[in-house]
Amino acid sequence: MIIDQFDSTLMQLTKAERKTKYSKMSESPFSFFRGSAYLYYYDVTQIPFHYHTQDDKPTWLDEIDESLRHYEMKDIVEKKEAGIGSTGLKRYLILVHGESAEDHLTDLILEIKEACTPIPAYFFPYEQAFWDTNKHEGLRVIKAQQAMHHKQDPHLGYVTISDKEFYVREKSPYTKETEPKHIKEYKDLKQTVKTMGQISAKIHARADTDIDHHYLTYHSETEIFRVIDDWKNLRYEVNEWATFYQKRVKKDYDIFIEWCKQKNYI
Repeated sequence: MIIDQFDSTLMQLTKAERKTKYSKMSESPFSFFRGSAYLYYYDVTQIPFHYHTQDDKPTWLDEIDESLRHYEMKDIVEKKEAGIGSTGLKRYLILVHGESAEDHLTDLILEIKEACTPIPAYFFPYEQAFWDTNKHEGLRVIKAQQAMHHKQDPHLGYVTISDKEFYVREKSPYTKETEPKHIKEYKDLKQTVKTMGQISAKIHARADTDIDHHYLTYHSETEIFRVIDDWKNLRYEVNEWATFYQKRVKKDYDIFIEWCKQKNYI
């Protein structure tokens, strides 16, 4: 099983960690989908799709050390059982307090999260130069964020603890999300997806307007537009692909549940 290969060989999760992860994934097909990104990208490479950029023009970067000299560390806690796909990765929250006037004596919560190889890198081509100059997994994450985000977190950083590599970011105090209760009719869903698409497109378009070309020597949106020769056909193919994969996820979920029961994970 693909999920077994990823969690045992690549993530090296213990049986207890796998029980925790699979318990969350077994709650619903959607939870299963959220926890099976490796399976998703495996499937993506197996299912035909016409609109791919050239292998030498990847349009993604796989997700400067900031000093804490202006801050006093007040407390630190380990964050456990957060998320589904992050099971097995170490995560900490640090409470810091500004010591200088320019920091306005502000309390901040910083998150330190273990970084590992991004799942798309196992399946898709990527810019080797980016990896060669960012060998630390934490540095790779923050450099990707700096390259792809128009507004960067000023507290981005990276650190090595024992033999594990981490990245640092400010823990956002904003936790509002779109929840199922907010989508009552089809038109609500349609508007939500449309808005999310517009936001994503705008962020990516603005992100590389001032790129200095030592990671990507081209603009990602230019390469994407280059392979779209028929917008109507693109919409049709995406719709067909999504409908097909929805059914695939539900079937895989049923297989996953049976497998978990056989292995005594749930």
